[in-house]
Amino acid sequence: MKIWTLEAGRALFSLRCALVVFAFLCVLGLSGLESLWAFFRTGEPAEAGFFSAWLMESLASRSMLMALPVLCAVPGASGFLEDTESGFVRMLLPRCTRMRYLCAKGTATALSGAFVPAAGILLARLLLWLLLLPLEKAGAGNAQPFRETLGLFVLSGALWAVVGTVLSVLTRSRTMAYAAPFIGFYLLVILQERYLRDVLWIHPGFWLFPPPAFPGGTGGAYLLMAERLVIWWLLFLAAGRERLERL
Repeated sequence: MKIWTLEAGRALFSLRCALVVFAFLCVLGLSGLESLWAFFRTGEPAEAGFFSAWLMESLASRSMLMALPVLCAVPGASGFLEDTESGFVRMLLPRCTRMRYLCAKGTATALSGAFVPAAGILLARLLLWLLLLPLEKAGAGNAQPFRETLGLFVLSGALWAVVGTVLSVLTRSRTMAYAAPFIGFYLLVILQERYLRDVLWIHPGFWLFPPPAFPGGTGGAYLLMAERLVIWWLLFLAAGRERLERL
């Protein structure tokens, strides 16, 4: 049990993770800055639900979607390489089996990737509630789309973090831990938008905001990312085990 808490603590409770959450908030704010500035220029109270809609629009912006894979990979995707190169693994393995370490490391990496959008989105919603809600007319809003989007962002963050870890292990490059998720996201977008327009499930942006024609709707997006997360997690176990055997 100690190895699980150790790896989770190293991934989540670090300055790097806090800085990435702050960067997430910055990207989110800059993505919706124009519409927010337009509201303040009017000097009129906002309609009920305006700021919730602003948050969803900012999350769906191109800049936010493109930055998401990199931001989610930064806290923990290079952790395995850092452990092997620093000699930390050599000190740890006499107290823990290789498979337990790899399972804990893969899970902690996924948690770190999921934590970034979860913390960023919830903090953004809290700040909107504290600072800007008094500027909005009273009225009931629908929280269901927000909860669904939050869950999809969390799954996507976990997926991209593990993808970065696997490719960094295969290439033995820390840079690929951060670059690979962005490159993969970009290539999938280009592939779907230019060549496979009818294959909606390829586009990673549609995993977060499924269009009406997306197979299975929101539930299908959840299932798709969950399946890919498990596959990449298992790939990490295989790649990491081979790497440890060469130490």
